[in-house]
Amino acid sequence: MADVIFLLDGSDSIADNEFEQQKEFIRRFVEMSDVGPDNVRVGVAVVSSSIGDVLPLSMNMTRQYLLSALTTISQPQEGSRTDIGLVEMEQLFSSQGRLVTREWGNRNACSPSADKVWGCYGQGE
Repeated sequence: MADVIFLLDGSDSIADNEFEQQKEFIRRFVEMSDVGPDNVRVGVAVVSSSIGDVLPLSMNMTRQYLLSALTTISQPQEGSRTDIGLVEMEQLFSSQGRLVTREWGNRNACSPSADKVWGCYGQGE
């Protein structure tokens, strides 16, 4: 079980074909992974001078949904602010990442129930 978020570089220093290569990498990952609510969940965020398109870590996400949604992601082609992309990724993990309640001693505590993985791709000058 894993939650995976990809951060795509949608800045103006990325050529159209390079942006498509980023999406192709994710497409291949999705095709090769056991995507589903109880297995691998995939999220995507595009960053430029602001956050662009976002595919959240949805509990209802299927492989087919992801592959279809990837075709709609666009490249803003503005400035480059990787820092806000990393903040967005942290917020996605915090708000949508899976937690499990475990009993430790006499107390319940929440801890991650899935591996958290992120990927960041950039080619800027």
